[in-house]
Amino acid sequence: MCFDEESDTLKAIAAGDIYGTVVQKPFRIGQKAISGMGAHLRGDKTQLADGKILFPTRAVTRENVAAVQLELKNILEQ
Repeated sequence: MCFDEESDTLKAIAAGDIYGTVVQKPFRIGQKAISGMGAHLRGDKTQLADGKILFPTRAVTRENVAAVQLELKNILEQ
């Protein structure tokens, strides 16, 4: 098992060398961080009130690695 969606990790999962990985959505995390900080700086103190922002994770295995690779490719091409 690994953590995150490095291209070498995804290739190794597809090849069967690594069983799987757990991934978050780094682009969404960045987007949420910037929008939350912007709101905070504009006076909305609720954005960071509890001191944490939780993001869901998902498991990537050989069964869904091709779909994850396609999603990343589409995000990077935007």
